[in-house]
This record gives sequence, structure tokens and C-alpha cells, in this order.
Amino acid sequence: MQDYLLPILKVFMTKKIYFLFLLLSVCISNTVLKAQDCFNCNYDSLLIQLPKVKSDSDRVKLLTLLIDKSDNSLSDRTLEHIGLLLEANRKENLADTRPYVEMQKGILAWKKGDYRLSLSNFKNAISLFDTKHKIICDFLINVRNSFAILDLQDEKKEYYLNKLSYYQVNGPYQNAAACYHALGSYYLSKADYNLSITNYLRAANLYKRFAESYYYNELIVVGNLYDKWGNLDKAKYYLNLGLPLSKARGDSNITAYALIALSSASLKNQQYNLALKYTDEAISYSNKNRPVNTFDAIYAVALLQKGLIYVYQNHPDTAYNFLIKSKTLSDQFHPKITTAAGDLELDYTFYLYNLLKLNYTAAGSYLESAYKKAVDEKSSVLQKKYLRELFTFYQNHQQLANASEYIKRYFILNDLLEKEQNSVKIAQFENEQKEQEQSQRIITLRQEKAIQDIKISNRNLIMSLTIMGLIIVCGLSVFIYRQLIVNKNTLKSLKKTQRQLILSEKMASLGEMASGIAHEIQNPLNFVKNFSEVTIDIAGEMNAEIEKGNVNGIKQLSSELQENLDKIIFHSNKADSIVKGLMTHTRKVTGHKEMIDLNKLIDEHVHISLQAYKATDKKFEVEIVKNYDVELPVFEGIPQEIGVVLMNLFNNAFYSVGEKRKRLGDTYHPTIWISSSKFAEQVCIKIKDNGQGIPAHITDKIFQPFYTTKPTGQFTGLGLSLSYDIITKGHDGKMNVETVEGEYAEFVITL
Repeated sequence: MQDYLLPILKVFMTKKIYFLFLLLSVCISNTVLKAQDCFNCNYDSLLIQLPKVKSDSDRVKLLTLLIDKSDNSLSDRTLEHIGLLLEANRKENLADTRPYVEMQKGILAWKKGDYRLSLSNFKNAISLFDTKHKIICDFLINVRNSFAILDLQDEKKEYYLNKLSYYQVNGPYQNAAACYHALGSYYLSKADYNLSITNYLRAANLYKRFAESYYYNELIVVGNLYDKWGNLDKAKYYLNLGLPLSKARGDSNITAYALIALSSASLKNQQYNLALKYTDEAISYSNKNRPVNTFDAIYAVALLQKGLIYVYQNHPDTAYNFLIKSKTLSDQFHPKITTAAGDLELDYTFYLYNLLKLNYTAAGSYLESAYKKAVDEKSSVLQKKYLRELFTFYQNHQQLANASEYIKRYFILNDLLEKEQNSVKIAQFENEQKEQEQSQRIITLRQEKAIQDIKISNRNLIMSLTIMGLIIVCGLSVFIYRQLIVNKNTLKSLKKTQRQLILSEKMASLGEMASGIAHEIQNPLNFVKNFSEVTIDIAGEMNAEIEKGNVNGIKQLSSELQENLDKIIFHSNKADSIVKGLMTHTRKVTGHKEMIDLNKLIDEHVHISLQAYKATDKKFEVEIVKNYDVELPVFEGIPQEIGVVLMNLFNNAFYSVGEKRKRLGDTYHPTIWISSSKFAEQVCIKIKDNGQGIPAHITDKIFQPFYTTKPTGQFTGLGLSLSYDIITKGHDGKMNVETVEGEYAEFVITL
């Protein structure tokens, strides 16, 4: 038995060794055969293998992978690899190289400056790749830069939407991820963070399935956008989601990019030490792969970020060292403000630095320069930021003409972006409808394929049913299409009407404000003008009396002259108070919130207001009934601003009861009730007087600027408007009034 099995075992062992050898050969060869799906492999590692590959077939496959994996389709190295590929393939014609020929033409056209022709060649290459269902994520992403250089943003959107539709139906799904990435960059150029982030997250959701490095790159981009948008919690969430993955893969550039974004979010939260920690770590990562004599945008942005942190910490000298390092790098290579590593806002940071050093002339120049560069680069986000800052800067320095010009530009740009974003939302709606139709089409195609696979005897019946089904689907498609057109036109009409209503409301509000300013300032200016003319006449008469030597006449005229000058000063001060009131009304809040004892603050300001009113009316008496909640918790707010609100309300209350007392005499007993209380998580302050009350038909106007129920010329009409803004906008509270004309008025503040 054993002798019989021995020859068989020898043969089996020989076959087994041969089988293992064959399997090993296939595995080695498969590293190249699977090259086109190698998303997580390292480009430099592949490049090292190129000289070691001997056979033309393996050389063609490896060169194809290197071209596909290139992060810069326009580089000389990519052009060289395409040449080597065409040469290696020419001998045995192992692959269809037509798309790579189009790529080669596109790169050469680009280097000659014919960007339109270059983009056309790249589109042809993509179309040829699509016939082979080839995965070309990197190439699709690189081509989006060609649209940006040619400033063809809308054409870029349409192209990638069409490509997205194609890949969703025909595949490969990996290319759809690249289309979402390109659409994210388009919406970002329109300052639409919502749709930009949405598309980057869609890309991340697809990349997660097949390419880890692409996946965490999208997460970190989303975190950076949330930081710019102002949602710092979301920013930190996505940045901390992607950062460990990039560190684990040793991706220095994207790691440094994420750390800079985390530093920015920490700086906005005034966490200066944490911001410095992230920035220092970013600098250490950017130094790892920084080539000599080349511009490293991440390193420059990190240095600038560190300088910015020291500016916010009021350390200008320390900040200057890092700012000048970043500027030296930029002066050498002249990059744009918007770089792949983030915004290199050198001029804007030097503006903040010079503000800190009180060099206002230099600060203004840097801010103007920053705005000009943002306009040249067509960065809508930075233009809005700098226009808002220019308005504030010139307003604070009393250059009202410049301030007015920049705030006009700001509103024009803002309205333009709103219109573009509205149209984008319509496009998004249409795209969602297309996606639904395409999903239905995919389902229909799968059903038809399943029907074709089933072998049944009655083929004629199946054909008839299929035709009937197609007729129904076509009828429904026509109906849905017509309904879509109707809905689209209706939506456009509604959007247009909405914009017209908003514009009308803005113009009405602006007209009312301008009328109020003109009316309030005109009265004291008329007095100044009239008394000035009388003063001129008196001066002439005085000269005549001096020539006559009439001392008594001179004294009398001198006395009249003094009275006129006093009146001129009085009315000039009145105009000045109106202007200061208006500036206070429009100022930015600069105070810091702190814990406030509201009962103590109320008591202090009612006493101050009462003494001020008694100074104008010595006989004034009033009963003040106080009902404070002794367990009222401390409140976080700005005490100076809450004090302004209380003073305005107390002054109005004393004025109201004082005027009613003058009218009714001793039969009237002036009374003011003040109370504080707490309910749920809110604090309530009530100030009630039994004065003249407010007519019902004007209660909705009393919080408008310049509207007053008091006699013309005595008050500016800004007190209640300012108080309302402080409570509602500055402290997220509410301010209401309850009143009966002739009986009482009660103001209720809820914080």
C-alpha cells in the first residue's frame, strides 16, 4: 500500500510546489494589475519602483498609476510620465492611451498660455476615461482649478453637476466623490458655506468607503469652513475627527492645515494659550516636508497665525517678529491671499498690528491694500469682511464720506451674494429632482435586467407588458416634467417678489432714518443761524455806538451780544448731543460682560435719575415704591449698557409724572413702582409710572430712532431706541410696554 502511494505523493508534492510558485507570481503581478484602485498607496513609494520595473506591460501599468495619482496634472513630472507611457505602449499597444494623449495636449496648451484649449483637451480626456469606466478622482479634482483660472465658476458648476449625474447612473461611484468635492469649492467661491459644506460632506461619505486619506482631508476642510462660518463647536468636532487619521498616516501638510484651523477656532474663543499650542505644533509639522527655495503656504500661514495671536494678546513687539517672517516669505514668492493652506491675510493682520500700535495712517493703508487684493482675487468672503472693517475704521476716525462709501459697497455685495445664493438654492432643488429621476431610472433599468434574466415561455406577453410599462413611465415623466417647469416658474416669481419686498422695506427704513436726522438737527441749526445773523447786526450797531462814544448804548448792546452768544452755544450743544446720541446708537459693543447685582444697579440709577430731575424742578416730589426680589440671582451682562437703559426709563418716568403734576396740581400724587423678579431661567424688571401714558396708536413706534412723544427740540428721540437695541441685540432679551393713555405706562425688561 505504501509503495503504491509513494509515486502519487511525489507527483502531488511537485504539483503543490508548482502551484505555490504560480500563486506567488500572480500575487506579485497583481500589485501592478490593481494599481488603478490603489488610493491609499504612497506616490513617492511608487515612484521609487519605476526604475525597477523591466517588462513593458508592468511599466505601462505603473506609469498609468503614477499619472493617475499625481496631485498636479500640470507638472513637468506628469508630462514626462505621459511621454514614457506613450513610448512604452507604442511597442505592444497594451493599453488605450487616447485619454493620456489628450492630457498631454492639455498640459502643453496650458504651458503656452492657451487655457481654453487646455481645458477642452482635459474634458476630452475625461470623456475618453468615462468610456472605460475608469476611476479618475485626482484628475477630476485637478481639472476644477482650470475652471477657476479662467473664472468660469458657473460653467464649472454645470460641468460637475452633469458629470455627477453620469457617474451616479453609470459609475464608478468613486468619481462622484470628486464631483462633490469640486461642487463644494464652487459654492465656497459664492460664499455659500451651507451648500459648500453639504457637498464636501457628501464627498467624505463616499471617500470613506475606499480612500482614507481623501476622507480625512474632506473632514478637515469641513472643519475649516465651519470655523470661517462661525460655528466653532462644529469646526472643532470635524477637525478633531480628521486630525488623528492624518497624523496616523504621517500626512504632515494636512495635519498642519488642521492644526491651524483649530488654532483659529481657539483664538475666536479667546483661548490664547491653546491657540499658541496648536500653532506651534502646526509649524513643527510644516517644517518636516518644507523644500528649500520653494514657497510653503502652510508654513507662512502658521507664522502669520502665531503673530495674529500675539496681536490679540496685546503683545505687538512679539507679534511683529512672526509677521515679518511670514511677510519675508510672501515677498519672495508673491502668493495670493487665498491659498490651498488657508487665507494668507498679511495686510489685514498688519492692519490689526498698526491699530494696536496706534499707527492709524499705516493701519488704514494696510486695510485698503487687503481689500484691493480681495477684489482682484474675487474673494467674496474676504471682500465682505474687509468692507465691514473699513466702514468701522473710517467711522471711528470721523471720515464719514469714506465710511458711507464702503458701507454702500458692502450692501451691494451682500445683496448680490444673496441673489446668487437664491439662484443656487433653486439649482439645488432642480438637482435633487434630477437625482430622484435618475434613481427611478436606475430602479427601472435593474427591473428590466431582472426581467430579461428570467426564462419564461411566453416572451410576447412580457414584451407587451414592458411596452405598456414604458408608456406609463413616459406619460408620468412628461407630467412630472411639466409640473416641475410650473413649480420652477412659480418659485422664481416668489423669490423675485420677496427680494422686492425686502428692498422696499430697506428703502422705507432708510428714508425714515434720514428724515429723522434732518428734522432733529435742522431745529438747533436754524437757531444758530438766526442768532448769528442777529449777532452780526448787534456788532454793527456796537461799532456805531463806539464811534459816538455812547457808553450806555455799548453796555446794552454788549449785554444783548452775550445773550445771543449763550443761545448759539446752547443750540450748538443741542446739535452736538444729537450727533453723539446717533453715534452711540450705532456703535459696536466694546464692553465686557460681568456678573451684575441687578437690585443694586437699579437702586443706584433710580437715585441718580431722581436727583438729576430735581435739579431742573426744585419742587418735584414723587413716591417710589420698590419691590425687589432679595433672592434675585446675579446676571451676566455689561453694567454700563444696562445702566443706560435704566437711566432712559427712569428719566422718561419722572418726566411723565412731572408733566402730569404740572397739569393737575396738588390733586395728583406722582408714583413710580419698581420691581425685580425671577421666573424659570429669566430675570424680569418692571418700571411703572402713573403719568400721562402713551397713545395706543403710537406704541409700535416708540422704539424707532428719533421718534419721541415729547415737545420738538427738547429731546433727541434716541433713548428708547438705544435701550431696545441694548436689551434685544446686546443681551438677547426682550423689552415691552403696557400703557393706557392718561393713566399709566409700564416697561417690562426680560433678560
